[in-house]
Amino acid sequence: MPPFQWPGYPTTEIEFEKLMAAVDKRLAAENLKPNQRPLHVGRMFWQAFAWGGRMTPPKELADLDGYEGDVLMAKALRWYAETLGDRLKSYFELGYVPAQLANTIWRVRISNWFGSVNFFAHRNLLNKGQGQKVGSTLPTLNVLTLVEQLPQGLVDRLSNEEITDHFNYHMFAVYAIQWLTNLPALKLFGVARDDYSCSTNDLIAHRYSQSRWATQQCVEKLLKGFLQMSGTKYPTGGRDGHDLIKLAKILQDTQDVVINSQLLGFAQCSTGVRYQDEKSTETQAFQANVAALSIFDALRQSSRATEILRAPIVSDAGSA
Repeated sequence: MPPFQWPGYPTTEIEFEKLMAAVDKRLAAENLKPNQRPLHVGRMFWQAFAWGGRMTPPKELADLDGYEGDVLMAKALRWYAETLGDRLKSYFELGYVPAQLANTIWRVRISNWFGSVNFFAHRNLLNKGQGQKVGSTLPTLNVLTLVEQLPQGLVDRLSNEEITDHFNYHMFAVYAIQWLTNLPALKLFGVARDDYSCSTNDLIAHRYSQSRWATQQCVEKLLKGFLQMSGTKYPTGGRDGHDLIKLAKILQDTQDVVINSQLLGFAQCSTGVRYQDEKSTETQAFQANVAALSIFDALRQSSRATEILRAPIVSDAGSA
């Protein structure tokens, strides 16, 4: 895109509002998410009128007169806070997984972090943990606070065993999603990540058929990605091209990568599910989604699969 242009610094509130509307429109056109846009305002101001100032000036400067320097940026950041509100929040998540607590399936955020962190589970949801390292003490994170919309009343009624089970499941999901996120930049792997996200979102939205189909597609593309990276030919169409058991067998026979057939069976579904010719239940959709997580984890722990991921990407062994 060409540099952002504007006649000059605003001199009135009306001119400032017009400037900010244009800046936000431009940043949206660059496909920047709402929480990313305030970080790029300075770039827009520089392109428009060679603005110079701090990217994060004191908030109180927004109350001063004028529209230049740090005052302009302070007003711009306040404008974003007022117009986008909670959409500015960024949790730096790796992804989301479904989890069952009591008789309900909840969406759970899998957080990203830098360095080491100690996870724990505590009944008090106000105890989120210590977000920063203090001395030699590592940051801590209460995994129960990552369950979206989880009420304190339910947590109070959970048994110690249920809380322990959820903690173990959360840690299992953390390693699986982290592995999925860090796969090489292969198109099939990227689409598999998107399919898994759709599986989780559709499950939470009670679209069970769509969730099962997305899971099936996720695992299919994951298997084909490994076959492609290992330079192994595989069926790309017809029934065999979508049969998880057969694709996994090719991977096992040629590359000695073994995946539990029961997990593959849980993740597999027919086109009848996709078009809702076959009824799908919440249990089936949840079981399929967790089976995909287990497949991620199995591949994560496979030494041969790790070797394949370290090899140069082969682009002509087959296509989805």
